[in-house]
Amino acid sequence: MTIAYWCVLVAAIMPVVLAGVAKSRGDFDNRAPREWLGALEGWRRRANAAQSNSWEAFAPFAAAVIIADGAGARHAVIDALALAFIACRIAYSVLYITDRASLRSVAWIAGFGCVIGLFIAAACTVSHCCRAKGQRPQGPPRTLRPLEGEGAAKRSLGVGVNYWSRARRASEWNSR
Repeated sequence: MTIAYWCVLVAAIMPVVLAGVAKSRGDFDNRAPREWLGALEGWRRRANAAQSNSWEAFAPFAAAVIIADGAGARHAVIDALALAFIACRIAYSVLYITDRASLRSVAWIAGFGCVIGLFIAAACTVSHCCRAKGQRPQGPPRTLRPLEGEGAAKRSLGVGVNYWSRARRASEWNSR
């Protein structure tokens, strides 16, 4: 599993941790949790708000990591942006809980910029728009041509044969 996928796991766990921080008072009412959370004040109320925002930020981040990886963007770029996103989200949460609104907004914008960066990395990989003239693409094409020739239908049914045929074609493509 890549660093970026670990970051997706961390981003999924962050709201749960923040919910625990919000509920750390010790008298949490599990029979009426929304009413109890609504009555919170101060830093616990802000921790609950940071938890809600973490859920909102998770889906675009997870989608961006998966799309960038699926498009074949460089793992170093994906990993760096994913780690930066996690750092921004941790800073955002701390700044939210400590009531530093302006800095919190900067951390939020930086985190969202990481998500946009992941989508741009995917788009540039797919469209080849960010490559220098004459530079070969990194890695095999994501859309492989259908198998051709005698027995192609039969070979496509065998997972092993199909996989190795596609891997061989990808290898040939890389050697161009």
